[in-house]
Amino acid sequence: MRKRIKVSIIITLLVSSFYYISYGYHIYLNRIANADIRAGVLKKLVTSSISFKGYSIKNLTAEEYLEIARKTWFPKLPHDAENINLAYYYDGFLPDYTFFLEYYVPRNPKLEIINYKDETFSKTQTIERVGTRFKVNYSERLW
Repeated sequence: MRKRIKVSIIITLLVSSFYYISYGYHIYLNRIANADIRAGVLKKLVTSSISFKGYSIKNLTAEEYLEIARKTWFPKLPHDAENINLAYYYDGFLPDYTFFLEYYVPRNPKLEIINYKDETFSKTQTIERVGTRFKVNYSERLW
């Protein structure tokens, strides 16, 4: 019986220490290591004033966008993307949402043009040349 109690205590301590280490790492990552990035994003964030809930953020760096995309379903971007603008609006009751993303890449992107629509969902992506850069517009809408 004593041996079972000791084994149970050791297993409990090992599992608990795993969770403390995991939580500690996430606290460090979110509060200490990326604090400047998060503060920069919050300064650029503008909340929606229309009937939908949401926000828009203009002139993000690739690093700032990556920090946002890590926590959301937003699409991944090329590492050399710059001047990133996004807008995300959603209905608090229904699953309706609208997502706009605009960014520039300095060289020919390996992206494809998307034009998909069905009864309740649409996704589009366009690419246009602006000087020496390429402007990519991506939008997704669920209604």
